[in-house]
Amino acid sequence: MPQVHYHGGMIFVRTDSGTYADTLENFGLDYGAHAPPLPEGMTERIYEPGVRHPLIRDHDVINGGPMPWPEGDDIIASIDSLFAAQDGRYADAEAKFQSKAEARLRANPDEIPPPDKDAIQLFNDKNRAMSVRQHKRL
Repeated sequence: MPQVHYHGGMIFVRTDSGTYADTLENFGLDYGAHAPPLPEGMTERIYEPGVRHPLIRDHDVINGGPMPWPEGDDIIASIDSLFAAQDGRYADAEAKFQSKAEARLRANPDEIPPPDKDAIQLFNDKNRAMSVRQHKRL
């Protein structure tokens, strides 16, 4: 069952193709628009078309969102472009880090550079996203 779920600064778009997971900030880059805001006081939204649309505050369902929810349906329909944009964003960042590392090596071939914390974070984020993507909804 397709689903849009966001809370805690993260968004998950689940479909039979896999799961897109990222920060709301990165979702805005990948989707081309920010995720629809939560209503005042809400901390979480779960939308499953034709099934449920709870709006949640601190683990308590406070209200229900509209059904259908056109914005959620559009997000679900965009799963392939979300995957492509996320992949492109990671590839661009990896190329930047690779170029930076090669330049440092050329400048100081005998020096072992310290770990690049940004590159490590990118590697971890990408691996987490790819691991989640492979998770299929049952």
